[in-house]
Amino acid sequence: MEQIKRIQRMEEIFDRAESTITDLQKAVDAYQKIKTEIDELEEYYYNGLWRKDFEDDNSGKIPTELKRGVLSEDEVWNMFEDRAELFCQMREMAKEKCDTEK
Repeated sequence: MEQIKRIQRMEEIFDRAESTITDLQKAVDAYQKIKTEIDELEEYYYNGLWRKDFEDDNSGKIPTELKRGVLSEDEVWNMFEDRAELFCQMREMAKEKCDTEK
């Protein structure tokens, strides 16, 4: 009976792992497709144009009905920080896996 439970447990793990790896691959593919646009957003945020748009928004020069979450003071920066943390986490996971393969 132990053997049956072990096989069932390993099958559950395998199913979840396979699904998660597939989802991760889809996410990486999606990121690759939008990477150039993210680079464009990063350039906008750090080159001074964002600051001008932000200040114009604060002075009422931007229509209030315009969707402008990108002009929030922290949202975009937080996304870039989240991305950096994610990349570091992925690097550590890859390093751990690569080190065990040697």
